[in-house]
Amino acid sequence: MTPVTAPADDPPRAATVDSTGTGAGTAAVATVSLRTTAPVIAAQAEASASRVRATLRPGTVVVARDDHTVQVGLAPDRAVVVDAPATVGARSLSALLRGLEGGAPLDDVAARAGIDAAGMATVARILVHLADLGHLRLDPPEPGTATDANAHATGSTPRPAPVRRVHILGVGQISEVLRGPLSVNGCRVTTGPSPGLTLDAERPPWFRRGVAPDLVILTGTVSVDPVVTTALARSGQTHMHVYCRDGRVVVGPTVVPGVTPCLRCTDLYRARRDPRWPFVAAQLIGHSPEAAVPALTAAAALVLAEVAASREPRTRLQTIGATVEINPSEGLWRRLEWQADAACDCGAAPHVRPLS
Repeated sequence: MTPVTAPADDPPRAATVDSTGTGAGTAAVATVSLRTTAPVIAAQAEASASRVRATLRPGTVVVARDDHTVQVGLAPDRAVVVDAPATVGARSLSALLRGLEGGAPLDDVAARAGIDAAGMATVARILVHLADLGHLRLDPPEPGTATDANAHATGSTPRPAPVRRVHILGVGQISEVLRGPLSVNGCRVTTGPSPGLTLDAERPPWFRRGVAPDLVILTGTVSVDPVVTTALARSGQTHMHVYCRDGRVVVGPTVVPGVTPCLRCTDLYRARRDPRWPFVAAQLIGHSPEAAVPALTAAAALVLAEVAASREPRTRLQTIGATVEINPSEGLWRRLEWQADAACDCGAAPHVRPLS
């Protein structure tokens, strides 16, 4: 029996996982069946032929409590204590887990930690359970395998590619607030003013040295110039709109072209409810109201969370096809979901027509 239990200050987190690959936990733990997953990962670890990658959750602390147990995490509502297998020991297990910071092939890290294939057969089940609890992520070596389907099972919710390169298009408060934190969050960040009608369709400003960013963040304007949004859509460039209005900050939608509702979809919806909206929206292009620091900081935190979520296959992004309006001074956190509009040519709406 290999128990995984919580530190003394949070007993409700207790859970166990045994060598047969079954898990048991209290209602506080979202337990996922390991009967299919654990044997697959364990078999791969025993063979040492596959290149399973594992990534420790960013910021997770791993410490050995004594010669037999390892603590993963510090927060009382997340931390767990793992009994190290007798054949491995707490020192080797903690070394392996710490070696997963930033992601690495399991067999490479196991070799550095001094864990042989027999030891990995037991450790693999611990890793699977820690992954189910959200402490690490397991990525299979080849697409299309059974473990790949399990690791990337996110339902039908669309999502962008993992975000590591960001271009902030626009100037103003939001651009300044986002640039530093995104860099600290592991993103390569470039910036530039909105080009408006001077946009070069063959070489738009979000391209740097011929490499497209993973995400373009549109800032500095309540309404985005249609020339810019059209260029983003046609190039298949994922983008996110972040702007201020009435002292609040709106984050989203994040647009995956051809898959999720675009900014024109939202404009078409507004125009149906308010026929004068196109006239109003045209006046808001380039208009950049300001917001207070608490609202800007909260919005920046959400953007960082979305970037982090894009790197986690099981995590749902809050702004895919949705906007989140934030103002801490009002206690406001309002999320609105948008639908793809059939009148829009972005391709996100299903076009179903009768035969006659």
